[in-house]
Amino acid sequence: MLSRYGRKALAVGALAFCLCFASAGAGFGDESLNAVFADRGWQSAHFQDHELAGVIWSPRRNQRLSFEAYQAAIGSADLVLLGEVHTNPDHHLLQAEALGYVVDSGRTPAVVFEMISRDLSSRLEAALTENPRDWQGLGDALSWEARGWPSWDIYAPIARVALENGLTILPGDLSRDDIRTISRDPGNLTEDLAVITGTARPLRAASRMSLDDQLFRSHCELVPRDAIAPMRQVQIGRDAALTVSLADGMNRVGRDNGAVLIAGAGHTRRDWGVPWHLAEHLPDVSILSVAFIEVAEGMNAPADYFPETENGRGVYDIIVFTPRADVTDHCAGLRERFNTSKGASE
Repeated sequence: MLSRYGRKALAVGALAFCLCFASAGAGFGDESLNAVFADRGWQSAHFQDHELAGVIWSPRRNQRLSFEAYQAAIGSADLVLLGEVHTNPDHHLLQAEALGYVVDSGRTPAVVFEMISRDLSSRLEAALTENPRDWQGLGDALSWEARGWPSWDIYAPIARVALENGLTILPGDLSRDDIRTISRDPGNLTEDLAVITGTARPLRAASRMSLDDQLFRSHCELVPRDAIAPMRQVQIGRDAALTVSLADGMNRVGRDNGAVLIAGAGHTRRDWGVPWHLAEHLPDVSILSVAFIEVAEGMNAPADYFPETENGRGVYDIIVFTPRADVTDHCAGLRERFNTSKGASE
């Protein structure tokens, strides 16, 4: 088993084959850096020419990062949390590449998927036992798209890296029944669900308000504010479940191998997501929170996208900006239906 120092040396050494993505001599704080991933050939069609598309950003340092620094950070962290926009194919390719950097550092991490809920454990185990390298068929085995997730085709690159390297894949999220119970009857949890939700660390007041605002916006500001509290409890419960799965993954593969989380970017926030809960339960483990964020028209500075946390650190350790996969205003249709329905009932 490689020591921590041996792994870091491997991580640095593994950079050599990918230096083509970075400007020569570029590093932290090099403002002459072009977007590191600018020439990669984006699959997302919108705002490919945005000045932030392809930029790797460190909120803590308030600086751009070189590809070398980005890869080294991923290769050396014990837990790597990769936050996505679910419908963006570029995010899943970047996640697959990041998982590869961890493998290149000499480790075989557990891979926890938010999209695989814990009630699918038996199906996941059966699929991997029968076809341990069948990354293409795993989506069908788990009824991926039937359960409402975007096409398995855009997630398959992550599974391919995992299965071709013999990595352990684990479920991460709560089941729909669990989510319903937390939302409607939080005082009547099953014993195992009570244990999971008991993992949750109480949020600071500012973080709780931030989460509530995010939930309100994500529901197109159409839900009453008094309906947010149950949603918050669900979000915290889901983050707790992902925390438990990551800890379980590390126990299964050995702490030196670590774990990688594939999840929506909201789950990887340091102020109220998985890192917040992990900090209490695994305080001696290094955590790297990476978010792949879609650029938007008129938002040309990294600070336009996320505020700093109370400690000034930023809600993510690293942000990778990408083009946008979809510019549809989904809330407009909901508001129109809501207003139509409201008018009909009055």
